[in-house]
Amino acid sequence: MIRKLFLSDRLYLANVGATLMSQLFSAVSVLYLTPRLFSALGQEEFALYGVILNAIVFGGIMDLGMNIGMLRRLIHEREKTNALFSSLLITYGMFFVLLCLGTLIVQTLFPNIFSGISPGYVYVLILLIIQNIIAALLDVMIQSSQKIFKAKIIRIIKTVVEFTCILMSLNSGSLERILLIMVVLNFLYIVSLYVYAYYEIHFKLSLVDFNFQTVFNHVDYSFWYFLTTLSGVLVFNSQVFILNQFAGPALLAEFVVFTRFFEIIRTSVSNFTVVLFPTIVTQERDHDKRKVLSLFRSAFSRTAIILSIIFVILFVFGEDVFVFWTKNKFNFDNKLFILLLVFTILILLDNVSALFLSALKMNKMTTIVSIIQGLLVLVLTTLTIGHYGLVGVVLSSILSLCMTSLLFNPIYLVRRLKSRG
Repeated sequence: MIRKLFLSDRLYLANVGATLMSQLFSAVSVLYLTPRLFSALGQEEFALYGVILNAIVFGGIMDLGMNIGMLRRLIHEREKTNALFSSLLITYGMFFVLLCLGTLIVQTLFPNIFSGISPGYVYVLILLIIQNIIAALLDVMIQSSQKIFKAKIIRIIKTVVEFTCILMSLNSGSLERILLIMVVLNFLYIVSLYVYAYYEIHFKLSLVDFNFQTVFNHVDYSFWYFLTTLSGVLVFNSQVFILNQFAGPALLAEFVVFTRFFEIIRTSVSNFTVVLFPTIVTQERDHDKRKVLSLFRSAFSRTAIILSIIFVILFVFGEDVFVFWTKNKFNFDNKLFILLLVFTILILLDNVSALFLSALKMNKMTTIVSIIQGLLVLVLTTLTIGHYGLVGVVLSSILSLCMTSLLFNPIYLVRRLKSRG
């Protein structure tokens, strides 16, 4: 049974293995650098660093869901690759120019709007957002060939180089230098992804292939993916901005450290299902709903087994690991750690059905439910943060999840698959 669940598909194993290795390198980087960044930058700049990281993720919604929609269309409509890629890449370039111009105009009209933060950070943030969006587009191109493991090898190299460069720059205590390192290495990462994607798919980037109608049609096609992404950042990233508004840098810095620790676990385990996206779309294209349902059940079973093991290990040893990792820089709250562990496990369980619904483009109702979840997170966090602090923030996330997506998504997915079978 266990052998069949985990060892039956070599390409799946290669993709998962490379993805896990990529995440392992990222995890080691985050685990090693986070407490050192806190010490080198100081509380206020580290809190700003956390805000910038979350703003980069939040800015990812600027792709309007077009990258995820691109993955489906590359599998269903391979002949449109050149038109879609050229139109999207040029559109992202225009986004960058418009955002920079808009920022310059706002800065000129309202000189004090960036008080407390260097305007240069805003331009760097815009550049990092666009770089991440373009990198995601190229990653999607590679995913469509199902050779995800090769893109992950490129990412591993980028992670190692970035880790080394940031580590060497810590003595400067300069946030500007760290952001510059991120910008330069993101550019090299994009070039590397482009070269390999071109080798694998043989697409062509051309101004002639750019067409506004193609962009508008793709935005319409990807609209519900955009709302899904929006709901995701509301759930996972909006609380940082609330803390930045209503709490001091000390509480915000503590929350960033806690969430970085659990983000590693969440991202690592989700890799077991994320790599299935192209396979799900391919089976849907071949009208094989029984295989899709069987794939969901096996993916859910794999994830449940892995989560049970992770929960036990972290429940027993996780607190000691976290205290050792942070070098006692924070007053450790046992309740906060357990609540974040529970939230992480529940999110990962929900992630399985959410991924299948997204891949099958059955995500309209689930996106509405997820947006409700995100709005609940905002409301409950605002109401509880003053009295309960970070415990109230995490409880808000758990309650919102349990009241919405955690129950709705798996039931809705199974019913839709059976009805379409």
